[in-house]
Parts: sequence; C-alpha cells; structure tokens
Amino acid sequence: MPQQYISLGCDIARSGQSAFCVLAGVDWRVRMIHLSSIASVTAPEVEAMLVSVAMRYEPHVIVLESNGPGAMFADFVAKNQPGLALATVDTSLPATLLPLWGSLELSAKEILNIRTEMHWIVRLLLRDQRLTFDKEDEELFAQLSSMTWDYDRIRGDRIALISKRNLRLPHGSELEVEPFSRSPDKADALALAALGYAALQQRDLPATAEIEEDIIQPEFEGFYDIGRAGIFEA
Repeated sequence: MPQQYISLGCDIARSGQSAFCVLAGVDWRVRMIHLSSIASVTAPEVEAMLVSVAMRYEPHVIVLESNGPGAMFADFVAKNQPGLALATVDTSLPATLLPLWGSLELSAKEILNIRTEMHWIVRLLLRDQRLTFDKEDEELFAQLSSMTWDYDRIRGDRIALISKRNLRLPHGSELEVEPFSRSPDKADALALAALGYAALQQRDLPATAEIEEDIIQPEFEGFYDIGRAGIFEA
C-alpha cells in the first residue's frame, strides 16, 4: 500500500515575508494542508515558526533553497535543531529527469533548471487536478497566476520560469490592488514542498524499473540532506 508522504517547503526571505507550505499526499494525490508566512526576517523568529510548523505536521523532509538566505538559515537551524529533517536544494542547477505519475516524466532536455522544474511540477499537479487546498489563499493564487514561462534560446530552447523581478499579475486583475507581497514567497514555498514530495516519491519506484541514462535516481544533483532528512533511506 502506498505510503503517505509529508513535505514542508520553506522560502526564506532576505527582506519581506518568509513562507511555509506543507503538502501531504499518497501516490501523487496531494493536499496543501498548511500555508503561512512571517514578516520578521530575524533568524531566531523564523526558526521558531519553522519549528512550530514542523512539530505540528512532522514532515518527512523540510526543503530550503541553498541559494541566497536559505543556505545560511539552513546551517543556523541545523546546528540548533539537529533532529529536523532538513534538506537544501540548489535551484540554479540544471533540471533533472524526475518520473512523476503514470508515464509522465520531466525531461532534463526540456526544463532549464531546478527552479523551473519545481514550479513546473506544481503546474502539472494543478493541470491534472492532483493538488487540492484545505484552505484557499488569495495571495498564493495571485502569485501563481503571475508565474509565466518562456524559452531560453541561449541554452537550448529549454522552458524557463521568468525571473522574480519580472513577475507581474495579469493586466486588469482585480488582485492588482491588493497589498500582496512583491516576492512570490508563498508560491516558492509551495514549489519547494512539491519538489520535496517528488523526491520522497522516488522511494516507491520499483527497483527493477528501467532507467534512462539522464535520469538521476533516487538522488539528484543539487539536493542535499542535512540534519536528519534521510529522504532516500529505506
């Protein structure tokens, strides 16, 4: 019987909001069971929020970016909270090829980098109605609606997520007047949680499955367990 996996994604802000998103699911039927943010950017206060969420939901993995403030924060928390299931991911690295549900796969030949990849996973979950929300959040939905895609012509016509500084709500959206965060912190937290869930799902792949040469499985480059994450342990 497939196991339920719980993944916590944390987007740590340099300024503004840090966001926390928890996904729980079985066999790629996923629910967002928690979404919150904190305006404080001091490490102890953000750590306290992270520990509170982790104690409530007991995630199998807590995913932070190793780019920007997430790296220093991850080291800070790992020293203070060695029992947390922490992992970091370098979202600037080239995308991997992850098997998803059914015969669906993300191709490293088509996706530019891991940042694009993790948001593309969210896109596919929404497209295939595999992601549901215990509570709607207008700010999250506004941020998701601002995510657009382009082709990186320089690096092989791969799909690329537009940069954060170019994110805009669709013109004429009624959400344009809302005082939402300018950074897609909640959307990034959701995407990090989705990437963590995808990593956890690799535990259940058949050992005899045929694997193409460009699939990195079960670990993939750029994803590092710290603390006691143990994503890829039996």
